[in-house]
Formats: sequence, C-alpha cells, structure tokens
Amino acid sequence: MASTTVKVGQTLEDIAIQHLGSAEAAFSLAVVNDLEYTEQLLPGMVLILQEVYDKRVQRVYNQQGWKPANAVTLLEEGIDFWGIEVDFEVQ
Repeated sequence: MASTTVKVGQTLEDIAIQHLGSAEAAFSLAVVNDLEYTEQLLPGMVLILQEVYDKRVQRVYNQQGWKPANAVTLLEEGIDFWGIEVDFEVQ
C-alpha cells in the first residue's frame, strides 16, 4: 500500500483530498491508520493510504502541486498573554 508523510498543518481531510480525491475518505483513512477522526496530526507522521475515491480530483491536486494544510491552531492572544518587550514595546 502507498503511504504519505504529514506536513505541518495538515488534517485527515487535507490528506484525503490530496491523495484520495475526496474529504469523505478521511473517515476510512482514520480507521486504516488507527486514529481518531478529530485527532491532531503531527508533522512527520506516516499515514497508510487506501484506494483513491476520485481520481480526477487527485490528479488535479498532483498536477498543480497543491498540498492543503487547513489545521486550526490556537494562538493565545490578547492582553492576558502579552509579554513586555516581547509582544509589545513599552515607551
């Protein structure tokens, strides 16, 4: 079976669309790789790929070199998280 290495910010849906041609494939991708559907993927993880769902979509992503990375990360912002001389400058 084919495999792929997770890039920074990629989700199961990103991998499924890029390599399998459909976001629906994310569910079976999670099962094949013994992952929770909502699990945060780490860069460098190797995932086993199953059969392509939509070859047309997969072909477009490959031809264009598109590598989607839509993971949402929480960046702590606001006055509670600011550091003096780090996030803002006192004058």
